[in-house]
Amino acid sequence: MLWRVKSSFFDYTTVRFAMVGGINTIAGLSTIYIAKWFFSLDDITSNALGYAFGFLLSFILNKNWTFKFYGAWVSALTKFLLLVCIAYLVNLTVVLTTIYTFAINSYVAQAIGIIPYTLIFYFGCKRLIFFKNS
Repeated sequence: MLWRVKSSFFDYTTVRFAMVGGINTIAGLSTIYIAKWFFSLDDITSNALGYAFGFLLSFILNKNWTFKFYGAWVSALTKFLLLVCIAYLVNLTVVLTTIYTFAINSYVAQAIGIIPYTLIFYFGCKRLIFFKNS
């Protein structure tokens, strides 16, 4: 049956990765809003807390659920942090280039920047961090 065909590009990790992204977004934003509303923290501190929590949650869920990786976690965490930084720099480059070179609305540019970030992050996780040797 067609629905049972497994592609090397798309498999269940793609769906789980998207779900983790959604959970991570909700959790990170909730942390930011709680820090601001209940603890009266400033925007920078709230944002840092939200992203730190989101980073750890993303690592744990992607490691254990999305990619079912049971290798050395310290090495994986270090690579994960580096991958997030690289994906973010590419995202920022695309956003700024889209705004300042092509005069695209900044809200649209932010949405466009999500695409390379997500692709780099997904394939980096799948092929470089949480790959299975067996």
